[in-house]
Amino acid sequence: MLNIMNEKCFHLFTGKGGTGKTTLSAAAAIYYAKKKKKTLVASIDPAHSLSDCFGMHLGSEPTEVTNGLFGIEIDAKKALKRDRFLIKYTHDILKGLGIHDMDVLETLPGIDEVMAYDMLVEFIENENYDCIVLDTAPSGHALRFLSIPGHIDDWLKKSFRMGRQVSSLLSLAKKIKIEGPSYRHEHEERNRMSRIYEFLINPKYSSISVVMLPEKMCISETERDIIALLKYGFPVKEIIINQIFPESNDEFLKNRGDIQKKNVDWIKKNFSHLIIKEVPYLKSEIIGIKELEKINKYYFMSG
Repeated sequence: MLNIMNEKCFHLFTGKGGTGKTTLSAAAAIYYAKKKKKTLVASIDPAHSLSDCFGMHLGSEPTEVTNGLFGIEIDAKKALKRDRFLIKYTHDILKGLGIHDMDVLETLPGIDEVMAYDMLVEFIENENYDCIVLDTAPSGHALRFLSIPGHIDDWLKKSFRMGRQVSSLLSLAKKIKIEGPSYRHEHEERNRMSRIYEFLINPKYSSISVVMLPEKMCISETERDIIALLKYGFPVKEIIINQIFPESNDEFLKNRGDIQKKNVDWIKKNFSHLIIKEVPYLKSEIIGIKELEKINKYYFMSG
């Protein structure tokens, strides 16, 4: 599996809500697919808009968008019904405790992030994809998602231990032998998650793009995001300043443009250790493959 991961690329887009993360994620995915990389673009934002970007319906399973490009909008509720070890194992523990309503899992805080991460791990391990592009929710949700790898080993260790304890208690109560999760399975699952985390934080394979608008509120949130991302060990590669107004003689647009220019200059000065890319506010609505390709003329050729 490690050799398979070494041949992959992982590109995550994050930032404040409304900055254009989904549009840039979709555009980047098209770019990678045109480079002959079989690409999957996945959205973990509960308010999915990836379908709208491509102008077609994407479901909770990978759907072909164009040649070499697949898209998915991850659905946490459907992910809980998949045939995965951790899910089956949790269901078995709950059933053993007399809880037969499996929908109770959907109410657990943070379960959507955990399920999204579990599916991301599955996609990274999948030999079908050369590149994974991840479209995240607004910053707070995204940071909770990215904090999972740092906590998951401790969570796995405790949950496996609890599973064995519950199995022992149920065996005594029911006077029959109930097998708990084995130490071998625990070791394999923890090693697997550790390898995925090492892949995600390795700048050789993984990159994080923080998307922002040239506005003061975005600047403050971007500063906090970058500090948090570095704390979790994720390699922030670049900042994308999106929706920059073109030069204009119109008084309103000129005033707005002057404000943006001051903010762009501040961003370039204070984030000079990162690649800074600029994407203009385009005249047309960015929906569909052809329109998304216009973004790449600026995004992949700037900075």
